[in-house]
Amino acid sequence: ITPYDRGLTVLAYVDCAIEAEKAGFDAVFINTVGDYGIDEMRSATSMVVVGAGEATMAMSCNIGRRFSIVTIWPPKMNFIYHKRLRSTGMEHRCASIRNVLTNGDVEGLAGAGQAVTSLKDHNATVIESALKEIDRAVSEDGADTIMLGCTCMAPIGPELAARSSVPVLESMRTGYKTVEAMLSLGIRHSYEAYPKAD
Repeated sequence: ITPYDRGLTVLAYVDCAIEAEKAGFDAVFINTVGDYGIDEMRSATSMVVVGAGEATMAMSCNIGRRFSIVTIWPPKMNFIYHKRLRSTGMEHRCASIRNVLTNGDVEGLAGAGQAVTSLKDHNATVIESALKEIDRAVSEDGADTIMLGCTCMAPIGPELAARSSVPVLESMRTGYKTVEAMLSLGIRHSYEAYPKAD
């Protein structure tokens, strides 16, 4: 919920990636749009490392000119998206960040848990609220493509896509398929971009 929390999460994610490589895995998929530890993992391991956020931003640019991020999470967590947009150089391609919940709706872990449960339960109110934010991103912000801002939105992703006037990319599926494509193509990350740790 804060940059400090994010920093702690990065350390845990990098440790997991290092252990995964030792165990013989070929790739790591970071199942969060926050892409926690993505650059560090690419430097620390020789595996393919793909983040849901970065992969979905890139795919958004393949199918449209300007995308908006529509997320279940409240504005107080938008620092995560701003950081990823800056890191990937995608700020100029992002029309807006639209939030379904307000800051008051998510207080601590309990509030976050309730938000995730509402998605798993296909809560009609949450779905309708997300659709309204998608419509506003298109009509008010000029988005021609929508990226869902959390992999926890996967349960409602297909319904949002079916009911929207523009393409809606669900980040968990898009990111995972990117991993599969990179492995099948034999593509690895550039060590010029991500220098190998000693």
